[in-house]
Amino acid sequence: MSTQDSTKLYCSICKRRTKGFKNRSGLQRHETLKHVSYNTLPSHVRSVPNSELSHLKKAIIKELQKRLKNHHTAVGKQF
Repeated sequence: MSTQDSTKLYCSICKRRTKGFKNRSGLQRHETLKHVSYNTLPSHVRSVPNSELSHLKKAIIKELQKRLKNHHTAVGKQF
């Protein structure tokens, strides 16, 4: 949410750290007004279909399980 430098609070989302805030309420006011939609997708980015997301999730899970299984056989049985 923020970083603190001695007595000033700075916004962690803003690229430039020019303006510091004296207290947490000032920083919260800034974030509410300036960054209300920072986590929404821009209009030129298309959403990914659910089938693609599920395929990607399955591929990641399969790769993790394979690596964990290989590590388990190399380490041996744990007591």
